[in-house]
Amino acid sequence: MARLALTTIGVLHETFEHPRIKGFIDREGDHPVLAAWWVADDHQPTWREAADRMEKLHANGPTPEAFTFGNAFDANGNRYRADQALIQAKIARNGERAST
Repeated sequence: MARLALTTIGVLHETFEHPRIKGFIDREGDHPVLAAWWVADDHQPTWREAADRMEKLHANGPTPEAFTFGNAFDANGNRYRADQALIQAKIARNGERAST
């Protein structure tokens, strides 16, 4: 079984500010703000792993090793497209519940 791991730009920002790394990374590049990847149920991703996944996504674009929700992969490494109609229906239903 696998579960989805996520990291945000905050992890990469910490990397940029690390004294040993600060001068070696292009901080002006357009790094992604979120990276996702699949991990085993019993695996806890580390800070280093999260930073590596953000860098892989920035360098290679979406791959099964690091991807975005817009360009996702399933746990087997196959490209995955969300059902947009289903998502929009759930958003609308949630909006109706919030207003009642």
